[in-house]
Amino acid sequence: TALDDDELGAFLSYQPQNITERFAKDFFILSLQLSGANLGDILALRNENIVNGEVCFRRRKTRKSGLITVIPFPSVAEEIMRRYGVLNPAKPSDYILPYLVNCTTQKSIDNKIHDVIKRINKGLESISRDLNLWKLTTYHARHTYGAHAQSVLSAEQLQKFFGHTSSRTIQTYLQSISRSVRDKNRELL
Repeated sequence: TALDDDELGAFLSYQPQNITERFAKDFFILSLQLSGANLGDILALRNENIVNGEVCFRRRKTRKSGLITVIPFPSVAEEIMRRYGVLNPAKPSDYILPYLVNCTTQKSIDNKIHDVIKRINKGLESISRDLNLWKLTTYHARHTYGAHAQSVLSAEQLQKFFGHTSSRTIQTYLQSISRSVRDKNRELL
């Protein structure tokens, strides 16, 4: 499910009440700014992934496909990353965000990503209650980006942005906006 225009506007205008909500809102916005990138991929970004104003990476989930995702690196995303981490081109192999720095095994990486996402989702749940929205999670940032990007990108372009190997998978995102558009049209009528 994606946030519609009104819900997204309310979310973006929301003033966090504590550090957990601030963290959650920032990372939700970071995902939106990075074309709906999933949080595991964002946490795994290294300085070498920032090239000429773009973020270039292989999705963790579809790494075996060899598909490289290349997305713009907007200033809002850069600002959020600088708030929580260090962008340093002189240290290309360093993580930008500090959360995976001491992880030495895939299991420890997966556990840390899970812990950070859990922390973000806790803040999103609090924001959802305050805004009287359904329970938001990090997953909804991805859907929200896809739903809103549908108006300017083709299904094939969205599929590439999301790193999906199957065109069927992208239909989940497209159906989300279609319902939203139908509901808005029904309201207008």
